[in-house]
Amino acid sequence: AIPRLHEFNSQHLTSLIWAYATTEYFHLGLFEAVAVESTSRRMKEFSAQRLATLAWALSKCPPPSYKMVFDLISDEVADRGLDSFTEQGLSMMAHSFATVGFDPDSRYWDIISRSVTNRLSELNVRACANIAWSFATINRPADDMFHEIERVA
Repeated sequence: AIPRLHEFNSQHLTSLIWAYATTEYFHLGLFEAVAVESTSRRMKEFSAQRLATLAWALSKCPPPSYKMVFDLISDEVADRGLDSFTEQGLSMMAHSFATVGFDPDSRYWDIISRSVTNRLSELNVRACANIAWSFATINRPADDMFHEIERVA
């Protein structure tokens, strides 16, 4: 499959890498090839669900170029926002970025925090717990977000 990845659209790429990550079949060469192929595309080609799936899968077995992919996804989130992400997608994004130790000083975390604070009534307890874990894991302060989670917990 690696030589033909250029033939895969964003749905095919994310479905493939999701399947490998879900079954814990960590073929590092494939994860790297998908990461590189993803960076050669515009992130706008990826729906919110596909961005979250790509981040989640790559966080399970980060290939050498994972940082470049996470930087591009972060930039795309900054451009489009998180309104189109489901509660699961929002939770997956926070968890995936924390799992790979994404820069705690990045504005990405401000965007996540604001989105959680604004959408807290939509989030279930699992999403709240995963997002709180994510911020704690990277040691990122988010007082307003944590206070809002406390208020509704």
